Amino acid sequence: MTFLVNELEPALVRQARASAPVVLMGHSHGGILCAYAAAKWRKDVPFTVALDAPAHLDDGWLTKKLIASIPEGGALRLVSLEVKFGWRDADWAGLVAAAPKDWKLTRIKLSGEDHETMVFDGFYTGLKALFAHYLDLRAPYGAPVIPPEFVLNRAERDLAAKGQGELARKALAMWEDGYGPRQDHAELVTAIDDAERAMKGQESVEQLLAAPRPTAAEMAPYLGTWKGVSWVSVDPERTFPITITFAIEDGHGVAKAINHDAPEEFKHETFKFLRVTKDAIEFGNLNGMFPPGIVTRVGRLQDGKLEGESVFKGVFLKELSSPEHPKFLFSVVRGE
Repeated sequence: MTFLVNELEPALVRQARASAPVVLMGHSHGGILCAYAAAKWRKDVPFTVALDAPAHLDDGWLTKKLIASIPEGGALRLVSLEVKFGWRDADWAGLVAAAPKDWKLTRIKLSGEDHETMVFDGFYTGLKALFAHYLDLRAPYGAPVIPPEFVLNRAERDLAAKGQGELARKALAMWEDGYGPRQDHAELVTAIDDAERAMKGQESVEQLLAAPRPTAAEMAPYLGTWKGVSWVSVDPERTFPITITFAIEDGHGVAKAINHDAPEEFKHETFKFLRVTKDAIEFGNLNGMFPPGIVTRVGRLQDGKLEGESVFKGVFLKELSSPEHPKFLFSVVRGE
């Protein structure tokens, strides 16, 4: 620990532009070192991730050391990720009960891994647990903790698209405080303002997903299995076969689709958003990428066909409303 704190960390600051916060992560016996550092070196390393540390050894001596060190003060954020080893339940409960209120102690059981394979998933999961809320770190560190540039980039884009202008502007300000002025500052501010105006009074993604499911009466015109194709407006000759099923489960509507040409993991969809309006049925799922809206198929009945296009709901991007932007269309008929 003397080497890590007094030699390695300063070298990383000089040679690799490392900066706070400093995180100590270790696996197995390295996890024991992390827990020991939490007890004896936390003023230098207050952020630790221990993977499958055999904390049960020697009658839980790590628990005893941590509890005994509480009067020495200092903030601590400790994540214990466990597959085979880790903490005994009673020891962890005793530590949580004795710990100061400002300590953040997280214990996670990983599934689908063993002691050796857990390392990569464990480090990723541990870092997520440590830094779920960067703003919360100001108090224990005594200064703002600037998130990585990629995190701020994604936060500003997502918040702007959702119309959450105030938060988007805060993310942009934090970005420029940490990494310098953006050359496209004016364009970003304009996009934030445009989306904020466009989304005013509109339903958010959260509101759409919380909307009540359609009743059996509302679903009646659409019930059954529909087969057809989807295509992109710029290439109408290239079509993709789809099957859409509307049914009633537990008294409410459900919608599912088979995207026949999609990779296996994307072939079957059950739609989390489903709504019937006076002239259409809307069904979709979260995009899972940017923009962070709901990709929604809006279909209307006409001459025995259900036809429409896919649109983004819950977000606004100026380019999506441009006449030049490709449209994603579909047409299905009721079949067996």
